[in-house]
Amino acid sequence: MKIDANGAKIDQVEQRLTARLDKLTDYAIENRERVGKMLTEERFKVYFSEIMSNIDGMAKSVSRGEQERTAMNARLGRVEEDANKNKNG
Repeated sequence: MKIDANGAKIDQVEQRLTARLDKLTDYAIENRERVGKMLTEERFKVYFSEIMSNIDGMAKSVSRGEQERTAMNARLGRVEEDANKNKNG
């Protein structure tokens, strides 16, 4: 009788452990999928490098535009001066 009672208890413990093991297995699979989707450090370095290169390109473009604007304003100033000299002189 004690053997039967202990056998029943062992069966219950086994069922609980099996249920917990199933949950842990599910969590492990879920976490593996999440880790697979995460951005790795190497991929981050590549993306960051690309972003910085694009920002550098945009900064150069803005700088060139600013230089062109400055040159155009200087030229426009000379043209206006010449126009005023011609008008007054």
